[in-house]
Amino acid sequence: MRRAVTLGLLVLAGCGGGGDSLDASDLRDLVLQPADLPEFQRFDEGRQLLADARPGARSDPGRFGRDGGWKARYRRADRVRGGPQVVESRADLFDDDDGARRELGAARREHDDTEGATPLAGLTLGDESAAYVLVEPGIEPVVTYRIEWRDGRVTASITVNGFEGQLTRDDALELARTQDARIRERAAVGRARTGA
Repeated sequence: MRRAVTLGLLVLAGCGGGGDSLDASDLRDLVLQPADLPEFQRFDEGRQLLADARPGARSDPGRFGRDGGWKARYRRADRVRGGPQVVESRADLFDDDDGARRELGAARREHDDTEGATPLAGLTLGDESAAYVLVEPGIEPVVTYRIEWRDGRVTASITVNGFEGQLTRDDALELARTQDARIRERAAVGRARTGA
């Protein structure tokens, strides 16, 4: 039996980094890389496939003018129990900002439909963001943070699992900020490449 103890949604405006200069060939560089998680082992990486699809409105790979997506999944390589245990990093590219905005709107609705929604405060990332935390009870309760955001026509997400009391919102936010920096850096390279 599964019970949602805490689930929160956050939507805040931030400053944009833009994804206008990016194309589908940049996607692999927009997710967390092994150097970002030196104590972790990457166990899955590549284009998002149908098996990776989120439920509902986001299950269609061509939704909202989506050009493609990339994912990378990591697990701890050591036996340390504190902090993140499993990390998933995703990036999706859309034809325009509106498609990315619609994707984030669908993410918000997905979170709203999850039992036990409670707002979180104080997170800003990209042009706009949405985040939640879910605690699943058990002998050792597991906490999951998902932070999703939009930078121009790129959406990105971090999903982080760990043990309750040993994984914090700041742990997840640090990883999301690392990925957001990758997106902004790659967008700057793309602007230089295109002369934009």
